[in-house]
Amino acid sequence: MEYTVKSGDTLSAIASRFDTSVGDLLDLNDQIADPNMIYAGEVIEVPGGDDGAVVVEYSEEVIEVVDDDGDVVVEYSEEVVVYEE
Repeated sequence: MEYTVKSGDTLSAIASRFDTSVGDLLDLNDQIADPNMIYAGEVIEVPGGDDGAVVVEYSEEVIEVVDDDGDVVVEYSEEVVVYEE
């Protein structure tokens, strides 16, 4: 299955997201010469897809709650992954 690298992605994070290892990702992607250098927009192979499920969308949303003085009082991020069968 193909995955398009997003800004901020690392091979480690992608491996975790797809329940695999960095080594497995490197085995599937001979074009990756340096595992610490992947680029947004790069298309890589990830394991999966045999069951018909594919990732349609992945995003990370950062949410901040700001008080009346403009200070951030709460900040968290939320991963959103949509699967399609």
